Formats: sequence, C-alpha cells, structure tokens
Amino acid sequence: LFSGTFLCPSFFRGLKELDRPRFCRTLSSMAQLAYQDEPALSAALLRSLSDRVYEKRKTAALEIEARMRELVEKQERGGKDIERILELLGKEYAGSNQANYRKGGLIGLAAATLGLNSSAHKYLNLLLPPVLLCFPDQDSRVRYYACEALYNVAKVTRSKILAHLNEIFQGLCRLCADIDQGVKNGAQLLDRLLKDIVANEPTFTVDAFIPVLRNHLNHTSSHVRHFLVGWVSTLHAMPHVDLHPFLPQILEGLFAMLNDSSREIRQRADSCLAQMLRTLQASESIAFAELTPVVVRCATEQSRRSIEIEPKFDEGSNSGAADTGEERDRVALMWLLEFTRLGKEAVLPFTGELVQLLLKVSSASERTREIAEKIDAQLRALIAEKSVNADKVVKELDLLSILSSILGFLNDGNVQTRLQALTWLDLLVDMMFRPGEKASHRDLKLLVPLVSMVRDKDQQVLRQTLAVIAKVSERSDSTALPHIIRELLLVFASDATLMQERSGVMVKELCQRLDPEKVYLELALQLEAASTVQEDHVARCLTEKLTMILLTVPEMSTLRDRLRLEPDGPASGKPSKGDERALFLALHRSWSRFPAAGLCLCLLAGEYQRSCDLVEEIGRRMRDCTGDETMRILIQLDKLVQLIESPVLAPLRMQLLQPTEHPHLIRAMYGILMLLPQSEAFEVLRRRLKAVPTLALLALAQAQPPSGRVKGVLST
Repeated sequence: LFSGTFLCPSFFRGLKELDRPRFCRTLSSMAQLAYQDEPALSAALLRSLSDRVYEKRKTAALEIEARMRELVEKQERGGKDIERILELLGKEYAGSNQANYRKGGLIGLAAATLGLNSSAHKYLNLLLPPVLLCFPDQDSRVRYYACEALYNVAKVTRSKILAHLNEIFQGLCRLCADIDQGVKNGAQLLDRLLKDIVANEPTFTVDAFIPVLRNHLNHTSSHVRHFLVGWVSTLHAMPHVDLHPFLPQILEGLFAMLNDSSREIRQRADSCLAQMLRTLQASESIAFAELTPVVVRCATEQSRRSIEIEPKFDEGSNSGAADTGEERDRVALMWLLEFTRLGKEAVLPFTGELVQLLLKVSSASERTREIAEKIDAQLRALIAEKSVNADKVVKELDLLSILSSILGFLNDGNVQTRLQALTWLDLLVDMMFRPGEKASHRDLKLLVPLVSMVRDKDQQVLRQTLAVIAKVSERSDSTALPHIIRELLLVFASDATLMQERSGVMVKELCQRLDPEKVYLELALQLEAASTVQEDHVARCLTEKLTMILLTVPEMSTLRDRLRLEPDGPASGKPSKGDERALFLALHRSWSRFPAAGLCLCLLAGEYQRSCDLVEEIGRRMRDCTGDETMRILIQLDKLVQLIESPVLAPLRMQLLQPTEHPHLIRAMYGILMLLPQSEAFEVLRRRLKAVPTLALLALAQAQPPSGRVKGVLST
C-alpha cells in the first residue's frame, strides 16, 4: 500500500500517540493517494486495445468487460473507476487521430457496456457521444465499429436510450446511405433494434422526435427515404402513438417520395399514405384547417427544397428521375376527395387553393381527372347548398383568392383547362354580382382578362366566354354593359383579323344572351364617338356587320319589329311611336356615317325619305372617293339587293305595289338601280322593279302636280 508513497508526519504522530481514530483517518488518506496514482487499465491492455490485429483488440475488450463487472460489484469505489475507464476510452482512444486507436476505443466501449449490464444507463452521457462522433468517420471500419458499439449500448440499456433517440436517429440517417455495405447492414440491425425498443415502450411520445423526422423527410436519397418511410410506418402502426396531430408536419415529405426514381420507395410511400388516410377516415376529429392547405401544396408545388446532410453517402439520389408529379397529384386528390366529403363546410375557406389544383390537373391522365371531377362536383354542390345564404358564403370564401386562381388558367394551353376555368368563373360571377346592385370597380376589373378571352381560337371557349360576359352584364347594373362594349372595341382595334372574322359571331352571341336593343344602342353610342382613323375603320366594319346581323338573324326579329316605323312619318297620316322613333334615331346617328349601312337601316325602318337622301349621298361619295371606297360601297349595295329579295324585307316589296303611298321608296329603289353597274345585282333589282304595275306608276305621276312631283320617279 505504501510502496512509492510519501509518509506524512501525521502518520508518525498518530502511531506514536496510539491515537486510533487519527491513525485510521490518516491511513484512509494514504490509501486515496495511492489509488489516484494507480492506472485504471494496465499498460499491456491498452497496447493490445490499439493493436492492428483484431484478435488482440478483441482479447483486450474481453478484459475490459471483466474489469467492468468487477467494478460494478464494488459499491464504494467502482463508480469512479468506471467513469475513469469510460473517459479514457472515449477521449483518448475513440477521439484519437489514429484509426487503430479509434477502433480500439469503440470496441472497448462496446465491451464496457456489456460489462456494466443493467448499470450501463447511468453512464450513457459517457458512452454515446464518442460513438456518435465516429459515425461520419472516413474509415469504413471505424463507422462499422461505431454502429456495433451503439447496438450493444441500445441492447443493454433498452428504453433508457430513447432519451437520446434524436441524436441516434440523425446518425442512422447518415449510415443507412453509407457506401460500405457492411456499414449499411450494421445500420439496418441497429434500426430494427431501435424500432423494437420504441414499439415496446408504452410511455414513448413523439413530440420531440417529430421535428427531427420532419427535417430529414426532405432527403432525396432513396436509401434515406427507405429508412424514413419505415420509421413513419412503424410509428403509425403503434397503438400507443397518435400521429394524426403531426400529419401536417410529415405529409409533404411523404408526398415527395411518390416521385422517387425507385419503384419500391414510391410503393412504400403510397402504402403508408393509404394507411394514414384509412385511419383518418375513422377519426372523429380531423384538423381540416391544417391538413387541407398542406395536401393542396403537396400537389401544386413544382419543386421542393431538398437537403443533403452528407452528399458523399448519397449514391441513391434520384437526380435523373423524371418528376412528372402524376402520382403525387393522384394521391393528393384522393385525400382531398375525402376532405370534401367529410369536412364539408370546413374546406370552404380553401376553395381558391382547391380550384387552382383542379384546374392544374384538368389536363392530367384520365385516372387523375376522374378523381378531380368528383372533387369538383362535391365542391360545387357544397357551394350551391350554401348559396341560399349568399352573405354567409361570401364571408366564408375568399373571392379574390379564388378569382386570382382562376384567371391564371384562362390562357392555359389546354382547351379543357380553359373551359373548366370559365365554368368556375361563371359560378363566381353569381356570387360577386348581385342582381340590381352597382358593380364595383374591383368587380369590373374582371372584365379586362375575360374580354381578352374572345381571341381564343376554340369556338367552345369563345361561346363560354361570351356567356360569362353576358351574365356579368345581366346581373350587374347598367355600368357593366358599356364597360364590356368598350373592352370589346379595344380588342377589335388591336386585332383586325379578329374583327373581320369573328366580331359578327360575338355580337350575335351577345344579342342572343342579352337584350339586343341594349347591345345595339350601346354599340351605336360608342361607335359614334370614334375619332381616330383606326377607330373609324373599326366603326365601319362593325357597323356593316351589325347591319347584316340585324337583317338576317332570326333572333333579331323583335328588334326589327321595333324598328319598323310607320312609313314616311307624317306623310302616311299615322304618327310613329316615341320609343321606336328614339331607337331608330339613336342607331341612325351612328349608321349614317356610312351611307350604305344607313340606307339598309332606313329601308328596314320604313324611313324612305331618308333613304332617298342617303342614295343621293352615296352617289356623291362614289364620285369623289377612291376606287377602294367605291368598291366597298358597291359590295354593300350588292348585299342590299340580295337582302331585298329575302323574307325579312318582304313588307318592303309589298309596298312597291303602292307607289302613290310610298313614292320615296320607289325613288330610292330606282336610285340604287342607277348606282349599280350592270351586274347580276343590277339585273335582279331591275327585274323586281319591272314587276311594279305600270298603271300604278302612271297613277302616281298623274296624282302629283308638276310642281309637287317627286323627283326621280317616272312621270309623263
């Protein structure tokens, strides 16, 4: 005991005075000094522990295990010896710069854990840190020994190690994607052991574990994803673990795995999500407010932020995989279908996001579209059910959000997507525009992108667009129609081809859906205000098309009837009605700028005296205008002759039989005949006028005194 120690004077005084208590205290102090100088492990054992030969390291580990068992049996001094040994193995060996020392330290720590047995959990703060620090070691054997050491620690300490689960889990994420197969195998064994420990620990809670799991779910390595989806499935299958409150945090990572290049990963992620959805359906409380935006985001996001903890271990990356998002969209839509079925009113606040998703997948595969159509139908039915209380629906729905979601798809390349967007826009108009209420400036701004849709080449899209435009005008006050006409004229002014080819179709469609009189009056008012050359060109072309629509379209019969005034006004002895007169004058102010169109309007309305004046005006213009303008006028007159032969103007032809009552009509007809070149139209009109009874013309000539005869009419 006293070999190599310093004998202090107090020892001799106690021995001399035979003071037994003092002697014992002194002897104890001497023993402590001797103990501090005694090495925890022998030098030979330490040399064997760091030897290159595995068998020598193994022998040293067995001695450490036996030494630990001895120290555990010592009640008074064993604890300090254990700490000294573990610190030595952890700091001097496992933390050494030499690989053999690190291997020996890890083997020693594993053996020490086995020796400590049931007492090992008391020293986890000394056992775990050096082992975890060796997980990213450059030497694959060191990583393997670290995995083996941690396996022994977990096997011995069992549930006590769960307090350090987060740190161990992060280390396993690294090892499961290791380039060395032996390390991977060791990590898999450790992974299974940890899952077994968690499954058999009823007091385990995931509150602190979920944030770590969520952060790692963004990995793109197939090996890591295989490891992660295994943990999620294990936790979900445990009866004492409720993952439902944490689904908003982990769903995005699981949905991202549906696009993995590995078929196995996709299948496992799909199976895991399907199991979660089944248990969610049976749940009485579902956090729709938290889950719905997450699932929508999973389907609509085109890219996700991915992290790489250790790129050199990430050989299973799916960087070459084609991320079409088809599978992700399908599974997300299945979740949302259940949300709309179970949640009902709870999903209304997310209508904008849902509509955006439905429009996005409208061009997807047939299987995905079928699910989207079911969601679309349920969502529309839900809104229709709530539309009885319109104020409540408007409060629950963010109309601006829905509107912005729809407008983004109006110019989509897929026809079905555009049609579905217009269908939703039609439903939105019902909620935004109340019948009889004044349309706000915000609501009218909707018309700008909507009117621009008339450029669409698809006829079905065009008709649906005009239907929505007509509904906006019909449901709002009188300010909407002028705004619509103004925007349409701007579109026509910017696209001459569109104006020539489709403006007539658009006006016809609007007249069929709205009051044609209001449409014509507003067009006449705005065309009359045309001032620039471009606006004048638009006015000319549109006036000609409006004239043809008025005279040929059956649906315009009501307007034609209102325009048919009593012929020749006061000369007929039957005064015209004020409303019809105002309608004619409003149109005539705009039409008269273009005599050929104005002439058609006057003939239809029975304003034959004005017709004569316009014929004379046409003659003067043909004398003074260019060849192109003359050709345009002649074409219009040719069309007019064809219209005279149509059923619409049959009353006019019957009035030719009464020259004395309609003298200006006769004069106008002969005037047109004189303006026409000797073409087919000339012959048609000449043959028609030949059918006028000669005796009636003679009677007309005799009834008129020489001073009062109508100029231009045959007289003797």
